[in-house]
Amino acid sequence: MLIISIAFIALGIYVYTPAAQAGEDAWVQVNENGFGIGSGQSLGMIVNDGYLYDCASSIFGLQIMQYDGSRWTAVNEPGFGNIFNQRGGARSIAGVLYVGTYNIFGGESWRYEGNNDWTQIASGGFGDTNNHSIRAESQQGGIPYVGTGNNATGCEIWRYDGGTSWTRVDGGVSPGNGGFGDPNNDQVWNMVNLGGQLYAAINNPTTGCEIWRYDGGTSWTRVDGGVSPGNGGFGNPNNVNAELAVYKNMLYAGVWNGTEGCEVWRYDGGTSWTCIASGGFGDVNNTQMFHHTLHNNRLYYGVTNQVTGGEIWEFDGTDWTQCSTGGFGVSGNISVSTVCSYNGALYGGTTNAALGTQVWRNTPRNIWYLAEGATEGGFETWVLVQNPGTDPVH
Repeated sequence: MLIISIAFIALGIYVYTPAAQAGEDAWVQVNENGFGIGSGQSLGMIVNDGYLYDCASSIFGLQIMQYDGSRWTAVNEPGFGNIFNQRGGARSIAGVLYVGTYNIFGGESWRYEGNNDWTQIASGGFGDTNNHSIRAESQQGGIPYVGTGNNATGCEIWRYDGGTSWTRVDGGVSPGNGGFGDPNNDQVWNMVNLGGQLYAAINNPTTGCEIWRYDGGTSWTRVDGGVSPGNGGFGNPNNVNAELAVYKNMLYAGVWNGTEGCEVWRYDGGTSWTCIASGGFGDVNNTQMFHHTLHNNRLYYGVTNQVTGGEIWEFDGTDWTQCSTGGFGVSGNISVSTVCSYNGALYGGTTNAALGTQVWRNTPRNIWYLAEGATEGGFETWVLVQNPGTDPVH
């Protein structure tokens, strides 16, 4: 329906029309189950060059899907021509899309040139097939950095120097010698940039996750409060992994805990952290904080719950609010494995082995702010507002 508001403006009168509100957030699925290719997991959504991209796992090879707001299009050959590239993650750096893959013969990295054209910029796990995945991409000064997964000798971190040239910066000497001296540090889960410095979250299933800050060259400082080797997880070895996020110029760690439920920690500087959420937001079945995004000045995390379905949680700087039902009400959506903000809407991608991955978009609350201001009078002001939803607005 259309709402027409007519205001007769007299000289010097200041006019304000308050917000109109009706209804709550709603979610709608925007893809075919599994993208029609049997994909069971949405591995990472990112916005680049005006499109939304999703990394969809597939037995035929990792598929990069591009969304223009109405339809999805595959923009790469499955697995980039290699069926062993079955999973991966993406990052937009300086307006360029980069994708890292999981491959049992060594992870690969690819750069998108547009028009379905890709350039391979790393292969074979940087010369070590134990580097089975390249997925934790970030940047410093517009230069890409990536982290690896390596269950044999520990994770590694590499800087991109252009072309197919890379420099290892974690302090180890290839091959092996990774994990910042602890081979149990088996994967760089994600990296973020805060204040011009890189922070890396490290998976450690034995002694708990660790957080490291990059100081330049090959120098890193551990900042989670533990003393190497081990002593991670913010004092709890069940806290095995973390998804770092920067929100309002502060660093947060969404922590995985399969025993007591996921947690969120805020960095206070030095090696000091404060726990701001624990016990899986009141449900110990909320175990993994898989991915995060910023949307409408709020922080969102996708959460795994294998009992009642994955959820999305919103943080406004003070309080946490659940903003999606378990699994979006669909059986088998055990995790919201990726979240992203695109064109004013929040998106969540799921893990669903039975039906295939689903991507859901929320419809924001119907809060409209009409024009305010002053005129010199002598004419009429007309405000025409269109209701994009199906519910009437009063």
